[in-house]
Amino acid sequence: MYIYKNIIIPMLLFLVFNYIHKVFFVNSYSSIALYDFNSNEDYDLSKRTSSFFMRILFPFLIVVFTSKFIEYHFIYLGFFIASFLIIWPPITYFKLLNFPFTTQKIVILFRYLLYIMNPMFVVYFFQNFFNDSLLENPIFSIIKSLIFLAFPTFLDKLISYIYYISPDLSTDTFKEEVLINVNNVITIKHYFWKRYRYEIDKIAKKNNINPCLILYIICYEHLYRGNYRYLEKMLCFFFYEKAIEMDVSIGLGQLKISTISEFLEKSPIKFRKRIFHPNFQINIIALIIKKSIDKYEEEDSQEDIYSHIISDYNGIYENKNVKVYSATIRSLMNGKEIQYKECKNNF
Repeated sequence: MYIYKNIIIPMLLFLVFNYIHKVFFVNSYSSIALYDFNSNEDYDLSKRTSSFFMRILFPFLIVVFTSKFIEYHFIYLGFFIASFLIIWPPITYFKLLNFPFTTQKIVILFRYLLYIMNPMFVVYFFQNFFNDSLLENPIFSIIKSLIFLAFPTFLDKLISYIYYISPDLSTDTFKEEVLINVNNVITIKHYFWKRYRYEIDKIAKKNNINPCLILYIICYEHLYRGNYRYLEKMLCFFFYEKAIEMDVSIGLGQLKISTISEFLEKSPIKFRKRIFHPNFQINIIALIIKKSIDKYEEEDSQEDIYSHIISDYNGIYENKNVKVYSATIRSLMNGKEIQYKECKNNF
């Protein structure tokens, strides 16, 4: 029981920190976990710096706390299990252990290995920084510890850079991602349709938009952030001013607070009580789609309509995730009209 307790405490603390990060800090710096291995992390220097320090700070604080009553080898093991539990879902989700082992799969798996190594090196840093060698040779000890601390992140960035400038970006990987997303949306779409059918249909008809398009966007957004909406609600309920400052993405449509404010031309304080209401969220989703379609028609654009809509919806252009997103929605629509047409469960 003693052994299990000593392993579980650092493991749970690491998982909690990682969970909180995804809600409270997602817009502040690049991701701690390497879920987004298909897009180049093109962040400015401040975000890259924040990312590096956050990768170190979270496990470091845990070590500072737990090392007072837990031996280091238990902390190592707890961090290893926690890191493994974080990376295992995407490994299985993207079938990275299935044959054949392509170069891309090997690179991605190696980057996940570096993710596991990162907290291990933090423990090593703490364990070796505060010992007798620091007093004997402080400069050498500090330099050695900092090198060990930065090594996994530096190597990951180096591999990421080399990997993404490679011309061999697999079309098969892209297609497989889209197919996985399509299947996942198909799995949950009936649940969301039964739950929000009347709101979606009414608002879609009002804006002359196919209800299926709104439904698929809601489902897609749920795939990537749906499990964190309870924390989003807590953040907005207790720290709404902070949520505004962070401009978090919230609700059914994972809409940024600034985006909602822009479309309604109202201060975020004005819609605080309604921000999580399904009817409110669906209405903003429809307004974004409607505006994008109108702009598309006015410009007589040659771009794919779904790429245009999803780019406007995310506020991001020329991004791999947006391309996967738009390809998923295009596949789900499967030739359906953009304009309103009653679904009747045929989607």
